This record gives sequence, C-alpha cells and structure tokens, in this order.
Amino acid sequence: MAEESQWQELVIRHLRLPDWERREVTQELDLIGDRAQRFLRRYGLLLPAPIYHWTLSFELATGGSHLTGEGGDEMLSTYRARAALAALRSPRSLLHRSRAMSFLANVAPGSARAPLLRRTYASIYPLAHKQWMTPDAFSSFVERYAAQEASEPLSWRQALHWNISLRTVIAMKQNSGAIALDYDVKHLDPFFDATFVSALAQSRRTAGFVNRTQATSYLAGDLLPLKLLGRRSKAAFNNAYFAKMSRAFAETWDGSGVDSELVDAEALKREWLKPVPPGPSTALLQAAWMAQHGVPQVPVTANTSSPDSNEL
Repeated sequence: MAEESQWQELVIRHLRLPDWERREVTQELDLIGDRAQRFLRRYGLLLPAPIYHWTLSFELATGGSHLTGEGGDEMLSTYRARAALAALRSPRSLLHRSRAMSFLANVAPGSARAPLLRRTYASIYPLAHKQWMTPDAFSSFVERYAAQEASEPLSWRQALHWNISLRTVIAMKQNSGAIALDYDVKHLDPFFDATFVSALAQSRRTAGFVNRTQATSYLAGDLLPLKLLGRRSKAAFNNAYFAKMSRAFAETWDGSGVDSELVDAEALKREWLKPVPPGPSTALLQAAWMAQHGVPQVPVTANTSSPDSNEL
C-alpha cells in the first residue's frame, strides 16, 4: 500500500540526479517500534502521531535542508468555488440527492453550511471513526468538524490562506521544524509557506484549478514527467505504521490508557486488529502504550533547542 518505488525512480531519472541516498525500511516506522519509542520518550505525544518518521531523513540531512511535499493535498485540491461551478456546468447531476446536497453545502453561507455538513459527516465518517468512539464523542467530533469546515471561505484565494491557518497545520509545522533543529536541519514545507500561498492565490482566478492535474501542471509542468503529473493513485501508510510491534501490543491490550468517555476500548481493539487499522487512531495507540509503560505524554524536560520549542 505504501509502495512508490516506480514513481520515485521516474522522478530521479527525469531530473537526472547523480546522487540518491536511500534507506531500506521494513518495520522501522512502527508506531511503537524502537525509533518511535525513543521519540516518544524524548518529545512526548505529538501531532501528527507518525511525525517521528521524519527522523529517518533528518539523520541523512544533518547540516542541510529537508524539503517535503506536505500540504499538496490541501493546496492542490478542488475547493468550494470550483466544486460549485462544476455542478452548475452539469445541472442534470443535481437531480441526484447526494450531489444536490453537496452543491448546497458548497454555496450556502457558513451558518447554513454547518448543519448540512453535520448530516454529511454523520453518514460518511462512521467508517473511520464511529466504530471506536463513544456516541457522545462521535457527535461532538461531527459538530466541531462541521463547524470548522463551514468556516472555509467560498473564494479559492481566501480558502488557501484559511487552510494554512488551521490548528493541525500550524501544530505540524511547529513540531516538525523544532524537531529538525535537534538534527541541525532546516525543515521546509513549501506548500504551507505563507509567501508561496500568497503567490499561488494571485496566480489564478477566484475559482482556482479544475483539478489536481491542472494545478500540478501549472506549478511544475516543465519540470516533472507527464506521467507523474496525471497520477491518480495515492500511497497509504496504515500498515507501515501499524506494523509488527503495534499489532502485538493491540492483541494483548487491556483497554487502559485511553479516555473511556471518548473511546470504546473493545471496539478500538477490534479496529486495530483488522487487516488495515484506521489511520485516525494512531495517536491513541501511542497513548495507550505510553500509559502502560509509564511514559509521560508531555516530557518533564522540554526541548529547548529553538524559540518555538514551547509549541511541541
């Protein structure tokens, strides 16, 4: 599910890069593997839970910079205005109830969008969340997530800036940047950079791009192979993170270390033991392991290597 060798090799050949250092990875990205355990003991429980995986490449980039494509999903996706225009160009599609509801959810003002989104999320998110959340917790999740998404501006330009203001994005940037400094590395996420986002917002009309292929072609069409620009597949890392040690822990887990008001422990254990465990539960597995082994979720000695270390 995480295999991307062919795409990596395609890029390397196209760019004619003479130097390519690779690490062969098998079980090293386990959520509670040796690397993750060292990380959790040093930094505590951080967002996103698999953020420890960057340390693999930070070790290779010591003394230099570390560039990622984080934010591509957010910056290159179809936003509200484009989705609404697409529906208007195919009015017959609005005869389908689900598409009509989607159209309304895109064009309605925030106060009206929230209840529409609540109904939508209540029906689509049970597959990823509801099985292991208590009913009250799931209702609260849907309420809060709908409120957040309802605040997205209709304008594509404004929506780009809205996206990088989200708490999850800010936390990820601050955490990865501070950890990178421990490795003497400058960590860069260009898609989340405010200067880039401003330039991108000014480059197009209000509705933005038709789709991701058009967006990628606009940004890097003269740099990357055509096959890559039109790629539709996407890697999934659930099983790379829920590897051997995580599954062994899940099999013997007694349900401790999670908030029983929010989590149905028995249901969560069943989800962890499925062939593909749910990605949104990664932090819960780490929290349960930390509680069982007496590891504080917030370390006693905070990282002091950077001005932003208090954000960890």
